[in-house]
Amino acid sequence: MLLEEEQALAALLARFRTDLAAICGEDLADSLLKAGQSGGAPNLDMQLAINDGLEMMDEAQRSEILGLLDDFLTQAKALRN
Repeated sequence: MLLEEEQALAALLARFRTDLAAICGEDLADSLLKAGQSGGAPNLDMQLAINDGLEMMDEAQRSEILGLLDDFLTQAKALRN
C-alpha cells in the first residue's frame, strides 16, 4: 500500500470513528473499533460492554451505525483499488 493510500485510509477511519461516536458515544465507538481491528475474538469484558451498549440503542441508531459501516467499507475498498 502506498503512503498516500495509508494516509487516506487513516483519515477515513478517523472520520468513521468520529461519526460513530456521535451516534453511540465515545466509549462504545472505541470498543467497536478495537474489536474490529483485533482480527480475532475480543476479550469477554469487551464483548459484554459492546453487547450492553448495543442493547441500549434503539433500532434507528443501530440502522444508522450499519449504514455508516457500509459507507466506510465501500470507501475503504475504493481506496484499495
